[in-house]
Amino acid sequence: MTATASRASSLVEIRTSAYFLKPVQRLRNADLEGVVRLVGEVAAIDEGEQLPFPQHLLESLRELVGSDWANYCELDRPGRRMITELGVPNECNGTPDGGAYLRLRHEHPTCSYQDRTGDFSPHKLSDFVTMRQLKRLQIYTDLFQAGGIAHHIAVGLPAPLTHTKMFLFDNSAERGDFGERERTILELVRPHLIRRYENVRGRRREAAALAALEASDEPLVLLNPTGGAEFATTRARRLLANYGLDVGDIPNIAPLRARSIHPDVLLLEERRPLGLTPREREILALVAQGQTNAQVAATLRISPATVGKHLENAYSKLGVGTRTAAVRLIREHEDTGKPASRVTGSTLGK
Repeated sequence: MTATASRASSLVEIRTSAYFLKPVQRLRNADLEGVVRLVGEVAAIDEGEQLPFPQHLLESLRELVGSDWANYCELDRPGRRMITELGVPNECNGTPDGGAYLRLRHEHPTCSYQDRTGDFSPHKLSDFVTMRQLKRLQIYTDLFQAGGIAHHIAVGLPAPLTHTKMFLFDNSAERGDFGERERTILELVRPHLIRRYENVRGRRREAAALAALEASDEPLVLLNPTGGAEFATTRARRLLANYGLDVGDIPNIAPLRARSIHPDVLLLEERRPLGLTPREREILALVAQGQTNAQVAATLRISPATVGKHLENAYSKLGVGTRTAAVRLIREHEDTGKPASRVTGSTLGK
């Protein structure tokens, strides 16, 4: 969807929402058009952008609300830990003192309300206290007065207290307090900010899952929405290749078996011919290609001693004493599809 189409769709969505009908009617046309432009800017953010709310978006939001300063912060409230923080403008003196805030947060009227109720909808400082009451608190001296902040409004995304996501807007005494206009604007843009954060979090999870697959030593395959293979680990590709298959053959990969361990992830397994483990089969397949123990170890990123131990176990299961006999027995089994006759190591040369 183009940015223009997105803005048009957002305008229809805002105008036709029964929940927002009265708030929309309270806004001037210029403010409503500003909301639509901001929603379009949210929709137009490049998918490669790692930040859920880049600085240019925060600046646009500050200008729309009409505040002196704006901050976005993620906080672990019970742990008193700031996870991330971004403020505009950069040179502002209204940027909160993180140390003072964390130390005195229990006195913050808006934060106390959010902690009690879990309600992160737009609220002003003046919804809870008068200026006279605020000035009696230590947080006023150490945080608000020190930063030149007289008025404050905040809106957040739905979140546990261990990871809150808040947009904070502050004004000096000269600019004055926030009103219902600012509250309404934040009510209208909040669903789009929530959607933006969820989209970014979804992409982060997908990237993390793919990274975990790439680092895995298991024969795993990630499926696309149509059931085909989107990604396969190195070990999965090697296992398929041992049987003359590739990822394009999934799910028709007999004699291998594909076991679902997640709705979108398959674990490839051998049916353990001749009682061998998948790792023993894998090592013998490389041996059949003429690789030495050292070369097999380098290919599989394990030690030569581990390769030797796997081969010893395989020889014992197959009843042979040499790699040549083991490879021949495996090939006979694959050619006939039936268990090959096992031999004892005493009948073969070392």
